[in-house]
Amino acid sequence: MGQTLSLPFQILKTTTTFWGGLSYYLWGAGRHGEYKADGAKSDFPYLKPNSADSKETALFKQQARIHLFSLASAFYLYNKPHYRKGTYRDDLLDNLRNVAIPGTGIPLSLFVSTKLLALAFCATATPVVSFAA
Repeated sequence: MGQTLSLPFQILKTTTTFWGGLSYYLWGAGRHGEYKADGAKSDFPYLKPNSADSKETALFKQQARIHLFSLASAFYLYNKPHYRKGTYRDDLLDNLRNVAIPGTGIPLSLFVSTKLLALAFCATATPVVSFAA
């Protein structure tokens, strides 16, 4: 019974960590600073390793920070020149036109047509898909 009651709070905490980490790398100090593999030396407030973490937990936190950094990097690169197309946006549109949301037939290229739409999709779809998995 206790686990059932705490599940919504765990989901909310995980989602808040995702949004906070994404915003840290999109608009916060992580946008202009270098990625620090040793999270203890970083000013990154989310997923910061501590001495009580097991080796697996510390590795998980590092991989989560890397994932959030790379996700935010896609938005940084969005309007930048790209070697295959004019911009990274154009390359995304071209590459994602044949990739659909399973069971719907909706191509992912629809969600990267504008930076704001891509951000909204990323901020909402990622937690929903993670919950469903």
